[in-house]
Amino acid sequence: MEHAVFIHGVSHWYGEVEILHNLDFELEEGGFVCVIGRSGCGKSTLLRLVSGIEKPRGGEIRADRRIAVCFQEPRLIPWLGVEKNVRLGMKGDRKKLRKDALAALRDVGLEEKALAWPQTLSGGQAQRVSLARALIRRPRLLLLDEPFGALDAITRREMQDLLAMLVREHALSVVMVTHDTDEARRLAGRIFSLEGGKLHPAVFDDYIV
Repeated sequence: MEHAVFIHGVSHWYGEVEILHNLDFELEEGGFVCVIGRSGCGKSTLLRLVSGIEKPRGGEIRADRRIAVCFQEPRLIPWLGVEKNVRLGMKGDRKKLRKDALAALRDVGLEEKALAWPQTLSGGQAQRVSLARALIRRPRLLLLDEPFGALDAITRREMQDLLAMLVREHALSVVMVTHDTDEARRLAGRIFSLEGGKLHPAVFDDYIV
């Protein structure tokens, strides 16, 4: 596939409110893009459209369907252990799925927590489980909706380092939504601002993408 994500002329609205307007965007395979913007500008809507959760009202979206999504909330099932949370929704041989879940937990440094309950985890550990749940699906495209926004500064930096390592090791293409411009600068190859329903190259006082 030439592009991990290809968007052409996409418009989307809720009721009479237009969120995205004739938007064009391309993400090359292996690329890492961060999207910043004010609350309510349509960042999460853009991710839902790329993921296929919603369909655009107009225009075309083509994206690698080997896809996984991580949200700001880890969304772990409290009555399932960590390993079972990682393979939740997966179908196939149970023994192989357990092996794959443990491998994904090993990738995020949490193999020793496989039998732990979600409520015993720290915020950073819970997000690591969320990343493991994405990795077990062997995605080529990873969509991230402010996954580290609720973490303290030190844990957030650790998670950024982990994400950068996982992206390299698994050759992932990434679209990440964040409010943290420092995070965007640290991780992304390109940064866009979503304003007026369109993506614009982000401009900072000391930085132009």
